[in-house]
This record gives sequence, structure tokens and C-alpha cells, in this order.
Amino acid sequence: MIRFPRKHIADSVAERIMAVEKKLSANNVQAQGQRLEEALALPVGDVAPMEGIEDAITMKALNL
Repeated sequence: MIRFPRKHIADSVAERIMAVEKKLSANNVQAQGQRLEEALALPVGDVAPMEGIEDAITMKALNL
């Protein structure tokens, strides 16, 4: 059996854990992107106008 220094083993384990974490994060980002694309592809239903929006638009246009 070959004896490895403990630091070498710890470094190896840490690198493997970090590699797995990066892979999981990449998959998570891809899944989020896919869900976002699907949500954006859905049609938007009817939306009621906000209360007072007409007054707000007029005031903004008049710089009041």
C-alpha cells in the first residue's frame, strides 16, 4: 500500500467536493433558465389597470 501524506488526501477530497458542487450548480442554473424560458413563453392574461394610473400618467407628463 502506498502511503500518501494526509494533506495530499485532504486536498484531493476537497477538489472532488468542489468539482461536484460546481457541476450541481451548473445544472441548477440550467434548470432555472429552462423554467424561466417556459414561463416567458406562456401568454399573459388580462390584467386590470392600477387604480389612479390615469392621474399618475397625466401628472408625470406635466412634470408635477
